[in-house]
Amino acid sequence: MNIDSANMEKIIGQILDQAPNGTTAENVTELYEKYKGNTVDILTDMWNIEQEHKELNNVSVEDLEFKNKIAEVRDICNAFDEEMEHYMQKIRESQ
Repeated sequence: MNIDSANMEKIIGQILDQAPNGTTAENVTELYEKYKGNTVDILTDMWNIEQEHKELNNVSVEDLEFKNKIAEVRDICNAFDEEMEHYMQKIRESQ
């Protein structure tokens, strides 16, 4: 990727605007070269943000489906409990 110095300065300036306080143009330039110009990776590195997709790579589809099923069962049980509570309240009120 060939970028002239004016555009490079503009890119570095835009990254610096979004970077943590104390970040220097030299820091950005080093990261720019390390990540081959990928600004998302540069900013992620600067802010020390863990990328969610890295965590999800360790989780199988079956695990996610299981967790979704558990959440559905929990929602059904909660709805049943609420309905039973309303029913019992009506019984108490009618006595």
